[in-house]
Amino acid sequence: MSTTTTEVERKTGDGSEASAAGPLSAEELRKMHAYWRAANARADRFIAKVHGITGDVLAFSSGHIIRMIAARWNGLAPAAGRAFFCHPASVGVLGFEHDSRDQPVIRLWNYIGEPRE
Repeated sequence: MSTTTTEVERKTGDGSEASAAGPLSAEELRKMHAYWRAANARADRFIAKVHGITGDVLAFSSGHIIRMIAARWNGLAPAAGRAFFCHPASVGVLGFEHDSRDQPVIRLWNYIGEPRE
């Protein structure tokens, strides 16, 4: 094996397998890690900002970062975000159990309301 590659599966930005399998180059690994470090920092900054606000907060986001926010909200590693499937245009509600800021919970996830006639 070359010193510039490692035997890991190729992953897309959302953690799913890419169509082209094979070893990643060192440069590809650096870019991938930089992307996820930046996304994790964004998620953590958002959460810190929300914790500093009194009252309700409404936020819109893409599926990839909102999944990471859900994981980080609950104190999980950023990679755990891949376990939070997110439907397009769905609603999620992050909150606190017993309104205690040290007990974050997901109150609602993937809600898609039915249109009324």
